[in-house]
Amino acid sequence: MSSPPATAVDSVGSSAPGFRPATPDRPRIPVSFLAALTCTLCLGELGARLLELRVGASVVWADSTTATKIRRMSAIDCADVAFVGDSTVRDGVVPGEFTAADVAHRSAYNAALDAATPTLTARWTVDHVLPLLSPRLVVIGVSSASLNKWNRLGKAAWRAYLSSRAGRSDLGRALEEALWTRLAILRVRGLLLRPEELAERFTDDRDRHASEESDAGVEGLLISPDGSGLTRRRLRWRPGGPVARLVQTEMLASWTLDPVELDSLSRLVTELRRRRVVPVLVVLPVTDEYLRLHPGGRADFRLFLDEIEELGREHDVTVLDFHSAEPATHFADVHHLNEEGARSLTRNIARLLPPSPRCET
Repeated sequence: MSSPPATAVDSVGSSAPGFRPATPDRPRIPVSFLAALTCTLCLGELGARLLELRVGASVVWADSTTATKIRRMSAIDCADVAFVGDSTVRDGVVPGEFTAADVAHRSAYNAALDAATPTLTARWTVDHVLPLLSPRLVVIGVSSASLNKWNRLGKAAWRAYLSSRAGRSDLGRALEEALWTRLAILRVRGLLLRPEELAERFTDDRDRHASEESDAGVEGLLISPDGSGLTRRRLRWRPGGPVARLVQTEMLASWTLDPVELDSLSRLVTELRRRRVVPVLVVLPVTDEYLRLHPGGRADFRLFLDEIEELGREHDVTVLDFHSAEPATHFADVHHLNEEGARSLTRNIARLLPPSPRCET
């Protein structure tokens, strides 16, 4: 029985030189589709920006003051000097006053956070302050409370920072943060998934979320455009009172030098040096009452000072000790300065800071 005639493929074989099996044409995306997609994305971003102007952005930080500082720093080209630390730095340093008093008139921003320990300050500075401000000198404010192993407020602030979406440290967060300052649709997407909250913001005549965007800062904890605190500007310290009890029970109770916090401070100084940023350590002013609130009194504070001075010698870093530099009339409470104190301290810092290069955008 004769076999069927071989086809061209059968006789030549699929491995013959130049043989290419027939393949279907690849589908091509119409130009009109790409144009429509681009138009849709642009309209979506425009709509998100308009929505954000009315109701504010979704909250990705543990508190509104941190979110406000991110927005401020994102809007600044760069700052020659950045101030970091806890609320004593936030309320005690006025960048505008610093620029005016500084011989080189270096620009500055106050990036200090409430209740920040060195561990929180280090993460915040490396992840956000340096990328957004590109400072050439960083002033790190330190206090005995921030180095206390049993500082409840400091530990709570660190936990809150870590639990926030933007505060976590991973690749996804880094990518999201890079896009966050550029795309409003990311900033409002959380609200779009919560229609009840969105409707509430639209109908709120008081516009209670506008404080996050305004120059006045955040209601109840006012932040100026340069990052400095405004809440305590007009206060005058009187011995005793609820603030002193809070400091004693929540910040200085069982005062013990925390090696973890001290190591975080050391690592931050090392990292700044590695990035060719000049670090300076500053001990903020406190009242005599604050010293007495330590379980061991002045002896505890002296131990804290010794450790800071030793860290300065170890890293060859300038340490400025202002703990007894301001009179009682310059304080708002046992460890925060009022307006007069903040201006005085800022001028003193400007007078003693070492020279540094200008920042580059």
